[in-house]
Amino acid sequence: MVLQPIVGFTSPSFRRPLRRVLQLLCCALVLCASTQPAWAGAWTVPHNHWYIEYFYRLYQAKKDFDQDGHSTRKPKTASFRDIRNELKLEYGITDWLNLLVSVPYQSAHYQDNGIDLLNSGVGDIYVRTKLRFLNIARDERSLVSSAQFSWKIPSAYDPHVSPGLGDGQVDFESRLMLSASKVFEPYEVRVPVRSAPNAKPQIEAQTRYAKVAFVNLEGGFAVRNEDPANEFPLVAEAGFTPLKRVMLVGSVESVVSVNSTNEEIENFGKWGLRAIINLWGDGFATVFRTGDPTVNMEVGYNDVFAGRNTGDAFEVFGKLSMSF
Repeated sequence: MVLQPIVGFTSPSFRRPLRRVLQLLCCALVLCASTQPAWAGAWTVPHNHWYIEYFYRLYQAKKDFDQDGHSTRKPKTASFRDIRNELKLEYGITDWLNLLVSVPYQSAHYQDNGIDLLNSGVGDIYVRTKLRFLNIARDERSLVSSAQFSWKIPSAYDPHVSPGLGDGQVDFESRLMLSASKVFEPYEVRVPVRSAPNAKPQIEAQTRYAKVAFVNLEGGFAVRNEDPANEFPLVAEAGFTPLKRVMLVGSVESVVSVNSTNEEIENFGKWGLRAIINLWGDGFATVFRTGDPTVNMEVGYNDVFAGRNTGDAFEVFGKLSMSF
């Protein structure tokens, strides 16, 4: 595989006063709202490039964490399963500002003795913007920071139908992300480069890297008009490439939810492992949004290991993505 160095993107052309205003706006907004997983950490899709992803997830729980954090079996033989198929699109408006949209189709299934409830349909639609306000590249290392702002828009489902596809609420979320990467094992490749669209290509030597490692930290805040009124998510993840076309990623996530009187009503902790496989092209677009043409496949497992008033559940998921 020919992995490009993850050391930042081409400097965008923009008016610096506008960017300064957006940076200040970002810092203010991140103090007032996100509970949804971040997209690729702090990295952004370059200008006029696309990232497209199909996401599948199976969520299943036969136990619940009670008020005191003890894991107890659901009544009788009850079990809950939620299958999510989701299309995600991300577009680079500029090198440092992205627009993201995700539309899920869900199937929620609850079973017990003599009870079999199934509810399927389009779930909550998310519209997001990601603003990258820090991008430092030095030698073979990079440090990137971004803020992501999300609006959750309920679709036409009925929130009173059980099992539910969503809560029917409109949420505003924000998340601050800090990501660092380092590339290893440099080597040179010779590629044809055109100085103009109709010019004869010239052979040029480029330095690329066989392996990469990254660390990503996230913190956010979500607000809504109904309980739970506020949520505080924290995420830490790290990944590396033991092989040129394989990346392994481990993660830990926690979310604390409080009501309108700031009393904690639920929380959970979750660990996860996933593998990303580069099927074609350069790099791992599910993490690094370099804009290079590539196709990735990802498989993973998450487990809720602790919680309060939430499901003692596991998740199995897969992704198929492309960048161009």
